[in-house]
Amino acid sequence: MTPGLDRSRWTKVKLGDVVRKVKTKVNPGDGSVSRYVAGEHMDTDELRISRWGEIGDGYLGPAFHALFKAGQVLYGSRRTYLRKVAFADFDGVCANTTFVLETRDDEVLLPELLPFVMSTEAFHAHSIAESKGSVNPYVNWPDIAKYEFDLPPIEEQKRMAPLLWAAERHRSAIRELSKSIETTSIALLSSLQPGGRKVRDVVKLARAGATPLRARKDYYGGDIPWLKSGEVIGPSISTSAEKITVLGLENSSAHLVPEGATCVAMYGDGKTRGSVGRISTPMATNQAVLALVANESLCDQEFLYLWMSSRSTPLREKSAGGAQKNLNKALVLSEPFPDVALGEQEVIVARYRFIDNARINVESELRHTTSLMRALLERLIGQEEQ
Repeated sequence: MTPGLDRSRWTKVKLGDVVRKVKTKVNPGDGSVSRYVAGEHMDTDELRISRWGEIGDGYLGPAFHALFKAGQVLYGSRRTYLRKVAFADFDGVCANTTFVLETRDDEVLLPELLPFVMSTEAFHAHSIAESKGSVNPYVNWPDIAKYEFDLPPIEEQKRMAPLLWAAERHRSAIRELSKSIETTSIALLSSLQPGGRKVRDVVKLARAGATPLRARKDYYGGDIPWLKSGEVIGPSISTSAEKITVLGLENSSAHLVPEGATCVAMYGDGKTRGSVGRISTPMATNQAVLALVANESLCDQEFLYLWMSSRSTPLREKSAGGAQKNLNKALVLSEPFPDVALGEQEVIVARYRFIDNARINVESELRHTTSLMRALLERLIGQEEQ
């Protein structure tokens, strides 16, 4: 039993008994609404709609005719595992695959509590279990309408809803702060402009690795991390899926890359190729990874990583080849490098570290707040044994 909650007065109901699916249609072109909400505008486990489209900004298919009003709940009925439940705070139109829902009687179920009822683990589990299809699973309204849950008396709902919304607003504010920090980080790197120098002018080592002979089992299973292209991501790479032995290193063209080196993935799909990482411990790489070590008199090693990270997309677009496009050493080394003095590079790195530390702290707070929010939600209106 949750302290302060008397569940003896709660009533078991079906969702369809207290909620109805709204079927009001609207012509998006008649000027009655100015915004539309598509599936991509609704985020997983995010009740607030922070993105939308403007009517007239592009083609809206014939499925976009479902009118929704502020105070109603939108539910993505396709791919229910994405858990898309949103509380509308403006009027608009959505596709008919997005259910528009409202409470049947505000004195039985508060509209403000409905999105939380549909955010519990029990509801999502029911919706996923009732979904049909494998490639693009969907759920029908009658199937989720039969979802059963314990409904608190209206006076308890009036105490719960403000508490849950206060927690949700706090979580949303932290998420927005995280986005702002990310924007600041991107702006810092975007402010750097290519100069007359090339990457080849500021590095003292640029070398791809190799694969020890696979037939030699004694070349593998050692203590030396062996980095592959799919593992090249992020500012701190400390290990790898596979490891090689000293014997494997000595009897192949692989080599040990020093700590702090910047690595570039030269092979892989459109997402992997061109990705950049920085190793935090000495390790070897395979032939699909190019390791770069800065010339300390010209380039700060961490600045090299930041710069190469900002060039991931341009690098990817320069990939050469036929069916399988790849990068190569010459392409990477021909990338432009900014005309920034070593001292200024160090200042930029310090600024980035400050921003990145803020990002790490905010993301930690967001995870903690989300965990507390889910625990509060399940404790108040979840269907697990109390």
